[in-house]
Amino acid sequence: MTETEQKIEALRLHTASQEKKNLITIALIVIAFLIPLGFLSFLKVIAIGYLIYLSVQIYKSRKHYANGVKKIISEDVFSKVFDRHVFKPEGEYNTKTLRDLDIITVGTATSSNDILEGTFHGIDFKRADVTSTTTVSTGKSTVTITNFRGQIYEFDFFKNSKSYIRIRTKQFLGMGKGRKTESSRYITFDDQEFNDQFHCFSNNDHEAFYIFTPHFMNKIKELRNKVDGEFTLVIYNSRLYISIFNNTDSFEPKVSETSNRSYLYSVKRDINIISTIIDDLDLKNTLFK
Repeated sequence: MTETEQKIEALRLHTASQEKKNLITIALIVIAFLIPLGFLSFLKVIAIGYLIYLSVQIYKSRKHYANGVKKIISEDVFSKVFDRHVFKPEGEYNTKTLRDLDIITVGTATSSNDILEGTFHGIDFKRADVTSTTTVSTGKSTVTITNFRGQIYEFDFFKNSKSYIRIRTKQFLGMGKGRKTESSRYITFDDQEFNDQFHCFSNNDHEAFYIFTPHFMNKIKELRNKVDGEFTLVIYNSRLYISIFNNTDSFEPKVSETSNRSYLYSVKRDINIISTIIDDLDLKNTLFK
């Protein structure tokens, strides 16, 4: 077990011990409810209040554990990998950017956290976990649809661009082609394999063809095969945005997991995605700046 794993496990055991005590107390109170109390029934009101208190304590302890683990990975993992970084577990990604650029389909409720900003291989980046859902009422019942659950990545782009270009995998879990954002229209390229895999929109055909060279399109096809999930790629104002819909929240640890190796693996997988995007799409290229 590595030093980082030992730190996380010590924190997990402490949290699990506190949670176990609270759960036992809750169980005893529930059992007491089954006993006729007669004129002492007012004690049930007190017991209900205490149940609420214990439930809040369990929530707070899990939140404290998650924040503690994130502090550990910030100090032990991120600081060793990135040139610089700022990790904000409670940070929020700009929903307006997601909606305006149609990076994801934004539903009636959107939440985000675990904002990680930094520099890697000389390239500035930002990533976040994002979930967006739409709640629909059918009269007798309410249905919640997950529009997106995954990660958003944002990078400096190596070609100066003021136009809007978006590609989205055609199997993007029912999201379809997307909206005609920024007065964009559907376009196709000479690469038929690329056209078969992606819906492409742009408001400037000339700039789209200038950026999406055969070499760049091949790199995008290779990237698609490496990431776990369908994705959207947007280039706008010399920024590159990528959303990956994989139905995961990468940086959330669970007290119930007796081994934290799978959690650390998910963190390192996220780092590898950042590295892969920068390297495979040649974002370090300064020739066109």
